[in-house]
Amino acid sequence: MKREVKRTRNDYAKFINAQNNRTNVYTTVYDFEHFTEKAKVESSVIIDRIFLDFDAHNDELELAWRDVKKVMDLVITKDYQHTLFFSGRGFHLFLFGKRTKDMRNVQTFFREIK
Repeated sequence: MKREVKRTRNDYAKFINAQNNRTNVYTTVYDFEHFTEKAKVESSVIIDRIFLDFDAHNDELELAWRDVKKVMDLVITKDYQHTLFFSGRGFHLFLFGKRTKDMRNVQTFFREIK
């Protein structure tokens, strides 16, 4: 299956629902400067954030919320730009930083947060 860009949440949901139980679908938290169906994914990816997923396993939302609050203490203290939202079964946290070409920089930032 070729890569496709979905520009709205509605188009994305329709695509996911159409593929449900039919094929694997992959998505990314990163944006791209240029997109072509044949270009390497790495060629224009904008690496400027990390994504943290706090899942509530076994319906233990309280534990996921506890973990989010611990991380958010650091995020607020360091004044990191961020977006946090409830995902339905946990929380998604995006932390924004400087743009980089080296994924190792993102990994270093991730380890600091972890």
